[in-house]
Amino acid sequence: MKYTVKNEMPGVRDSIDIRLWAALSRKSEGAVRIRLSNNIFGTVVYNQDTPIGIERIAGDSGCYFEIVDIASFREHQKKEGEA
Repeated sequence: MKYTVKNEMPGVRDSIDIRLWAALSRKSEGAVRIRLSNNIFGTVVYNQDTPIGIERIAGDSGCYFEIVDIASFREHQKKEGEA
């Protein structure tokens, strides 16, 4: 499989869908919009043109940072591919 990693914030719908497929808790669209607007950095992994994985970094923009929402569709977990 060919994967592409882009340094960008995931979209609201992609964030919700990928979190659910990765067995993480459901968040409302409103909550996801707030969460995404308060991030410092984000990454989206694509298979072809389809987003299949996300991660984001939240923090206070000064001293404290946390890597959160690391998730991917189950069929892509623990796989290697061309980067």
